[in-house]
Amino acid sequence: MYRHGLGSSEKMIVLISDTHENVSAIERALKQIRPLKPDLLIHCGDIVSPKIIHYFSEFSCRFVFGNNDFERDGLRKKCEELGMPPIEDETLLSYQGKDIFITHGTRASQLEASVDSQMYDYVFHGHTHLRRNELIGRTRVVNPGALYRARIYSFATVVPETGEVEFHQIEIGS
Repeated sequence: MYRHGLGSSEKMIVLISDTHENVSAIERALKQIRPLKPDLLIHCGDIVSPKIIHYFSEFSCRFVFGNNDFERDGLRKKCEELGMPPIEDETLLSYQGKDIFITHGTRASQLEASVDSQMYDYVFHGHTHLRRNELIGRTRVVNPGALYRARIYSFATVVPETGEVEFHQIEIGS
């Protein structure tokens, strides 16, 4: 299988955030994500309602809560029903030998502290609806953009082993 020139041992993560229950944009994003065959999909928050979790059930997923995820009990229950890991405010993940901190980014001080600590290889976040790919010391900070209230709808792919980050624009309209 050939994926973006990846070697057979390189694992790809898809990052998505701020979907805000925008079903049309989610469906369009999934059409672009499926052929990539990611090993893991991480949603950095602002899912909004439990029914949206189902759209991602074909993937190995991790979710964090965003500031617009008011149905926390319903989101937790839906993840449990679908056999997904529990959804939390933030998540620490060791993946492919890399330490990853995942947060929505609502609390800027917490986001900055996670980067400043230099404890993580990656910090993934959402919230601003703006793409970000920045190396700060040893920590790569990535925001995939958003599928709602953004000039360009996007998601990102990350290859932890190589540090490769690529943004993918979601085509909107007819």
